[in-house]
Amino acid sequence: MPPFQKHFEAPRFEKYRGKGNPIDHIREFCASCIELSDEPTYLMRLFPHSLGGLALEWYSKLPGNIKSWSELVDKLISHFAFNITNEVTLSNLCSTKQKVGESFITFLLHWRNLVSQCSLDIPEEQQVNLCIENLVLDLMYELKIKSPSTISKLMKKGASIEDALIRKGVLKINKENTNTNSSNDKEKNFSKKKNVTNDGILDAYTISIAQPQLTLKGVNSTNSQTSNQTSAPQ
Repeated sequence: MPPFQKHFEAPRFEKYRGKGNPIDHIREFCASCIELSDEPTYLMRLFPHSLGGLALEWYSKLPGNIKSWSELVDKLISHFAFNITNEVTLSNLCSTKQKVGESFITFLLHWRNLVSQCSLDIPEEQQVNLCIENLVLDLMYELKIKSPSTISKLMKKGASIEDALIRKGVLKINKENTNTNSSNDKEKNFSKKKNVTNDGILDAYTISIAQPQLTLKGVNSTNSQTSNQTSAPQ
């Protein structure tokens, strides 16, 4: 086995501890060792330094007759294959429907998380249209009329329309499936804030869209914060 070059400094690796996709770790490891890619024996010598926890324990129990880098890679992927998730397809996105009683925000967060796991580069406007098609009928009909063009507009308009439909008795959301309070709670909790309209619906949401998740700020209030508040005048 050829020695490392003089003054060689090993890269600093992100440790793989047996959680997450092992294929992703192999990619990251190879990228860190790009200058050594022509010498698989170097990769084999450095590889244990990129492992920790359960993965390092697994490596320490390997037989000593592994003779190639590709064999080592195959064994790692085979052992931690349960961490490899199936890729989300366009068909999966089209077939993921909002359940009866599921809140709009809960469904949108779940659906956007699926989008982040899809390798297809789906334009945002197409994502909006696909998502609307998967909503319950009353909400889908109203949002098709409004025609939001971005995810942020879809979130704001969808939440506002859903709230109005709930107050009219058209929709009913199960408490365990909602990330927002009822209209009455909104009136009590937000009536003194500047970003609230007369009907208790927020004028705007602070939206942070990440891959894979969306985060809403300022929507939920905990019971501990509201239990001592005085209800707003009706």
